[in-house]
Amino acid sequence: MYNAGTSGIFPTSWSISNGTPASNHFSAGAFADSAHEYLLKQWLLSGRSEPKTREFYLKSVNAIIDKLLYLTPNRQLLFVTDAHDGTPTYLFEHLSCFLPGLLALGVHTLDLPPRDRQLHTWAAEGLAYSCWVTYVDQATGLGPDVMTMKHWDDDEQGKWLTHIKRWERAGKPGGVPPGLREVPPAKEEDWDYSHQKTTYLLRPEAVETFYILWRMTGNERWRERGWALFEAIEKHSRTQYGYASIAQVNELPAKLLNEMPSYFLAETLKYLYLLFTDQDILPLKSWVFNTEAHPLPVFHWTSWERAHYNIPR
Repeated sequence: MYNAGTSGIFPTSWSISNGTPASNHFSAGAFADSAHEYLLKQWLLSGRSEPKTREFYLKSVNAIIDKLLYLTPNRQLLFVTDAHDGTPTYLFEHLSCFLPGLLALGVHTLDLPPRDRQLHTWAAEGLAYSCWVTYVDQATGLGPDVMTMKHWDDDEQGKWLTHIKRWERAGKPGGVPPGLREVPPAKEEDWDYSHQKTTYLLRPEAVETFYILWRMTGNERWRERGWALFEAIEKHSRTQYGYASIAQVNELPAKLLNEMPSYFLAETLKYLYLLFTDQDILPLKSWVFNTEAHPLPVFHWTSWERAHYNIPR
């Protein structure tokens, strides 16, 4: 059983009366995503002057990499899941597709030890690729909201780090780490996952990650994947008066739901716009996007403030 005091993973519920964990549910998805996100982003917003949030971020993401990242047995898709009482559920939420972007942001803003930098980079790229695969596998080209991932019979055997260590001991055959090997789109029987929720809810997490990875790496493939995502939205979600969520991502013609979540305008379209804008109008060194994609300026301390409050440079 994971323990909040020893595992490094923060549970999704806390007591408001005494500040102690109120559940043994650990996740990087619903009820937890924004909390993990703000640990790094609050440090950045403070002008990198609040070391406690940086330490919490590193503790949490290292624990997630160690305990919640798994590979599927056939296509070797890297995914992050949640756990109840230490037992993984093998659910992979679209909400969790924010995590590779956060890891990439951390790699480029933190002074990480070489081993951590390497693992965080691999995890970011592998998770982002899995999010992309769940889009291109579908008839609509749009990803489902929640998937149940195929898994190994033994939990420890399925962990990503178990495969990474085995690959390294074998001399890194093929040169590409487990979880980063690209695979072609597959038929449903070969997906290595099944739909837990079939809806596409116009969520921003995948395109947010594509944007951050493009800005951090300059690799045009993230733009190309974002463009394919945009074309699928235009083709299947656009209506006379806006855009609609989709009921079944693997069925054509797409059945539209009578809704357009507000975050589609605030987040999804904003990240798509930024992804295809050549001019870096909101440099990530000067601005931090909160969990609703609102850009906030990084705080700059004056010399007297640093001296008065003993803030290191």
